[in-house]
Amino acid sequence: MAAPALAQEEGVVEGGEILVTARKRAESLISVPASIDVVTPEAIEAKGVVNTSDLIGRLPGLSTSSDINSPGRDFLSLVIRGVGANTGGGDPAAPVFVDGIYQPRLGFDTRYVDVERVEVLKGPQGALFGRNTEAGAIAINFRRPGPETQVRLFAEADSLLSFRSQASVSGGLADGVYAGASFDVSTTDGYLKNAVIPALSGQSGTVSADRSTSYQGRVSLVLNPSERFEAYLTADAQEWRGQTGLPGVPRGCDCYRVNSDYQIEGVNRNRGFAANLTWHGDSIDIVSLSGYRKLDSKLPFDFDGGGDRGPNRHDYRNHQEFYSTELRIESSESAAPLQWMAGVYAFRDKVKSRRSYDLQDFDDMGIGIPTTGLTIDYQNVDLTKEGFAVFGQASYTPTTNLELTAGGRFGHEKVKGAYDAYAVIHPYEIPIGGAGVNRASFDNFTASGSIKYSIDDFGIVYASIAQGARSGGLPLTPASNASFIPYKSEKALSYELGFKGRFADGRVQLGGALFYIDLKDQQLTSIITDNGIAIATTANAGKSHSQGFELNAEFKPVEGLSLTGAVGYTDAKFDDYVDGSGVQHAGERLRFVPRWTASAGIEYTMPIGSSDSELVFSLDGRHVSSQTQGYGVAFDPLLTIPGHEIVDASIAFVRPSWKFQVFAANLFDTYAETRLFNTFYFMPDGSRVFASVAPPLRVGARYTIKF
Repeated sequence: MAAPALAQEEGVVEGGEILVTARKRAESLISVPASIDVVTPEAIEAKGVVNTSDLIGRLPGLSTSSDINSPGRDFLSLVIRGVGANTGGGDPAAPVFVDGIYQPRLGFDTRYVDVERVEVLKGPQGALFGRNTEAGAIAINFRRPGPETQVRLFAEADSLLSFRSQASVSGGLADGVYAGASFDVSTTDGYLKNAVIPALSGQSGTVSADRSTSYQGRVSLVLNPSERFEAYLTADAQEWRGQTGLPGVPRGCDCYRVNSDYQIEGVNRNRGFAANLTWHGDSIDIVSLSGYRKLDSKLPFDFDGGGDRGPNRHDYRNHQEFYSTELRIESSESAAPLQWMAGVYAFRDKVKSRRSYDLQDFDDMGIGIPTTGLTIDYQNVDLTKEGFAVFGQASYTPTTNLELTAGGRFGHEKVKGAYDAYAVIHPYEIPIGGAGVNRASFDNFTASGSIKYSIDDFGIVYASIAQGARSGGLPLTPASNASFIPYKSEKALSYELGFKGRFADGRVQLGGALFYIDLKDQQLTSIITDNGIAIATTANAGKSHSQGFELNAEFKPVEGLSLTGAVGYTDAKFDDYVDGSGVQHAGERLRFVPRWTASAGIEYTMPIGSSDSELVFSLDGRHVSSQTQGYGVAFDPLLTIPGHEIVDASIAFVRPSWKFQVFAANLFDTYAETRLFNTFYFMPDGSRVFASVAPPLRVGARYTIKF
């Protein structure tokens, strides 16, 4: 599923050009001097893409990272071109923006419902998008209501007893007043099974270990009283509730069976509202973006992952409130050859973290190896981060074929926090913990520049240089004053050469880029020693680089046949990193970064008779190569996640107003590990490891109707 195959049909202007807003103004995708993958609503529906996590392997250079503190989604982050791994619970390096508004850490996996397009921007976006866009950004643009009444109904069911239904409606309420609403309800019985729970009550069989239900609703209102003013107002709420199957299946079992001796329901809630106001002048536009978001997460799970130990409980809860506002002034579209914008931005981010462990059970496992238990009565952290920024960018076109662009942003942030923790290490009954406060401030300046040359009857070639930064902060999981210390902003400097174009009457589309990225003051989950006790914290401990290339292509040799392919190569290594045990990791690969990501697809559309009906046959494959995690110190062993290949297939009957599709996801039933978790304090040698695994083969059907 190459980038061109993800960008088709909707969200286009006359002539078939894909529109994007990567530079905060509407432009043709092929004319923007940057690496951008676009995901359209047709691709979302046809490929079964639910959220950003489903793009892993489908788009080159994209992966996810986890953390030693938890294998759950509350510590999951996006990685682009090797940048963004090992977050330690801090800010992301590739954040999500919804309709131009930054989404906080816990809200990165927004579901794709009634989406107009998703733009995956690769490389630092510090000048325009700002804080934490060190690796890139995911820009989700929902469909705005207009005067024309539109209704869409969607339903999906599969062999895992998963059911998903969506409904959206929009249209005009009065002259210049348009409204829309969309809803999504999904439920699944899951694919992980647990035989331990029934056995504890003397029963046989299994129960689901990852049954869940999710709800999402969104309402929007557009007020367009005149040609000069438009207000776009939205409110949304999401909730996910169910089992997680954490910490996963025992590694090496090649199965979908978990052995936890208890299961407690987890909950994620995400709700907020936003206002986008635009005033169009004769030569300038004024744009205001404001948003508020409130998120809650709790993911309790059986930490030791097995029924052979006591009911060892890990409970981690997060609460986050985020407010941001942006005001910018920009030249109107008619201001060529000079396009410019300038603006100010402010935000406030409050995080409350509550964690407790009950890991008291310990013994020698009958093999003479002493194991360690841990009780954390409480580990409470309150953080408040706030800041402001000023930014600007200008593009100058001295000739028809040449464009020069430069921009920059200065930002100031401050963070203050307090923690209170108490824990006991068993069987030695060693108490650790404490209470304290700390604060810090950070100044960041990021700049970017590009030169673009348009080649007639082909496309563009470009070169760019860009800086990005990930915010500094305070750790979310301190165990003592020694680990509750500020870490500075992480910074990236990226160089890119690329091209985009088409030839053979548009039947061949090509795009590619070479990149080199320097990372300094790298924020890593590090192990420090406090009074002889190993403690995890976050520190600016590394210096690295990432280099590689990406290529994508689409070829339409005959009417109705489309061949697509994409490949990304990322070579990301440490230049300098001495861990808490004094081990130098220079020359080692960055964790959670596969060297190769690739995808390929074939689609054939066959008209049926003389009617306007079609049969669409589709086959898509994706590859993610092996990656590593952990550093081989203390309770963070070095582990390898094997590479995998997954193939999907579908057949669809398409009419102008409806579509029926039969699909097989993971056609060859590939067993694929996606991340690993070492249950430290039980088997510190790393032999008690659990894996999160991708779903097995599932077959199902989708039905869509539009009117």
